[in-house]
Amino acid sequence: MIDKIKEILLKNKIEHYRINCVNSKSVEMFFIKKETDMLRSTEITEYSVTVYRDFMQSDVKMRGHSTALVFPDMTEEEISRAVNNAYYAASFVKNKFYELPKPSKTLMLQKREYNLKEEAFKLAEALFSAEKSDNKSFINSAEIFAVGKISRVVNSEGIDVEYSKYNFNGEFVTQAVADDKDVEIHTQFSYNEPEYEQLTAKVEEALVTVHDRLEAKGPAPAGKYDIILTGVNLATILDYYTERTQGSMIYAGYSSYQKGSFLQGDENEIKGERLNITLKATQPYSAEGIAMQDRVLSQDGILKTIHCGARFAHYLGLEATGDYGAFECGCGSENFEDMKKGALYIAVFSDFQMDSFTGQFGGEIRLAYLFEEKDGKMQVKKFTGGSINGSIFEAQKEMTFSKERYKDDSYEGPYAIKLKRISIAGS
Repeated sequence: MIDKIKEILLKNKIEHYRINCVNSKSVEMFFIKKETDMLRSTEITEYSVTVYRDFMQSDVKMRGHSTALVFPDMTEEEISRAVNNAYYAASFVKNKFYELPKPSKTLMLQKREYNLKEEAFKLAEALFSAEKSDNKSFINSAEIFAVGKISRVVNSEGIDVEYSKYNFNGEFVTQAVADDKDVEIHTQFSYNEPEYEQLTAKVEEALVTVHDRLEAKGPAPAGKYDIILTGVNLATILDYYTERTQGSMIYAGYSSYQKGSFLQGDENEIKGERLNITLKATQPYSAEGIAMQDRVLSQDGILKTIHCGARFAHYLGLEATGDYGAFECGCGSENFEDMKKGALYIAVFSDFQMDSFTGQFGGEIRLAYLFEEKDGKMQVKKFTGGSINGSIFEAQKEMTFSKERYKDDSYEGPYAIKLKRISIAGS
């Protein structure tokens, strides 16, 4: 099929292109409580053809691009029409000229081969093993997807590479019921390799939090709190730094970071952790065919790498690194239990977001724990409702991380972060 697409591009005198082919196989399991409701397998092959068109505007050389989807059952005439329509559309995309990636050598990532059906059943076993007979909450339903993909990237500059990648993801619903209340919490998971223990721990945590959500009564009093965020919510906070160090953000002027910049504002004002972040290559090549490798993003808070694909690397005069979707952060100095003292731990949001343009973060609270010491004993109050609103520009000065670790498909690092004096809208 790729040879057929290349012949059609040649016939239509389209010189510059990139062809992406992805063959995806999956095993999908659906459960109602512990009973298997459906088990199915899928296989899909998808092709996308990106065409580039060079032209002049006001004596400036431009390179536009557009992408056409191509399906295996399309005729030669249909493929020709699709790529020509894309080539016409590319004439309206007025980007300054940039070089396309050329072939380069890379060390192949050593990855295991997985039996998708076998791994799906093992993940199901890990998921339901967290549910004990004496639990006050239970798993209402679950979905598990074991996916294997073989990707091939071919471009007009001579790149022709192929690699495989796995993903194991899904979601489950935990539920707790009382006489007058019925509470559910939806939890998602996604791993690049089967993480049985991580999944079991995630389910155990969700079973506890859904029961505590049942017992929680109203929002916490409004005010400023030292808050704790964990897991995916912590990763969302750190996404600010991985997004602001992208070449596209820097070239457009949305970010003022440069190599050697201190990521957390004024270095002299930092009283907490300094960021040690590594960009993780979860596949040997990017979608453009750029060779990928792990790269240090920041060391002791100092920016070491600006990361981007071919276009913005050309504009900024940098090495093209490819686009990263995963990162690792160095751990902190506190135990999670010690971090809780005097803090509001927000365990579940309805939605938590970070705005990489403004540095504002916030979300609506579904479950939070307030840890207060009284008469030498730690008291815990459970709250639901209200919201938080904070700014990374203030929070980054004193943030601290836990020693405990967390891992999913896009983040590995501290399990918890403490941010000081964050505004809570509550009762």
